[in-house]
Order: sequence, then structure tokens, then C-alpha cells
Amino acid sequence: MIILKEANFNGNIVSLEMLKYSPGGSPQLRTWILDDGINQMIPHTTLTTNLPGYLKKNEVAIKEWGENEDRDVLAFLYAWDIVDPPHQIVDSDMITGISICKLKIPIE
Repeated sequence: MIILKEANFNGNIVSLEMLKYSPGGSPQLRTWILDDGINQMIPHTTLTTNLPGYLKKNEVAIKEWGENEDRDVLAFLYAWDIVDPPHQIVDSDMITGISICKLKIPIE
């Protein structure tokens, strides 16, 4: 489900899509960008990560490492009123300091 069209993310015009992770069914947020060369939308950034067992309904775990390290994912999600500020910070087996935020948009 596309929830934003033509949002500015780090100088790129993107669409924001919400899917569901499997297993667990928690929301997945990712952006798509138009590739002018082929005139099609292609995946740009995965903004969340799947943490089964950590997340309650309407919560997302923000992916701020790897390719997202310099992208300021939280600022983008705040600017577009997608999430509340983090209310919990958790560690997974491999990553420390994962921000857990409540979604401000309905989940289908």
C-alpha cells in the first residue's frame, strides 16, 4: 500500500510504501524512486527492520544502520508525520540501539 507519493527524502523524490514482514506481520516501510532510464519505480530504502517478539501492534523498528547510516530515516518519518518519537530502544542479536516508534498511520 502506497502511503505517500512524491515525498522528498535526502534530495530524492520517493514514494513510501507500507507492507508487512513475514514472519510476525509487523509493518515494513520502504521507499521507491523513479528510475528515469527505464521509467519505472525501483526500491530505494528499507526504513524498518523485522523484530518478531519485540514489536506491539502499530509499532515499527527503525533501520538506522548499513545503507541507512547517513540517510536520517527518523527525520524523514517525523517530517511526514509517519511515526511518533522513539519510546523504546532495543538490542537485537546483531544490532544495538534500535529505535522503536509508534506508527501514526493506520495499518490495513
